[in-house]
Amino acid sequence: MRDETEASGRDPRGSDQAGGKEVPRGPRAGREFEKGDVVRDTRNGRIGVVMDKVGPRYQLRAPAGGREWEAGPADMERAQAPDRMKAKVAEANAASRRRGGVTL
Repeated sequence: MRDETEASGRDPRGSDQAGGKEVPRGPRAGREFEKGDVVRDTRNGRIGVVMDKVGPRYQLRAPAGGREWEAGPADMERAQAPDRMKAKVAEANAASRRRGGVTL
């Protein structure tokens, strides 16, 4: 009888075989983010917008602006819909403040 790895090509311990190499899989494997993606830094819970990528690390900035910080892809996840909406509102509010606000 063949074991599960031979039958499916998948290792039940959490990796796939690709060209004879072990490739990690799971919820955090192979994460790639693009400039402008809204993400959550799982280390501190902060919501950030991907500004750039240098080497394996991403530069994030709060949606309303401020100082950038770095995070690795294993420490990031795509922000949920409510967090993305909060980020858009924060960006709009910051832009409004820079323009001098709304005049009624």
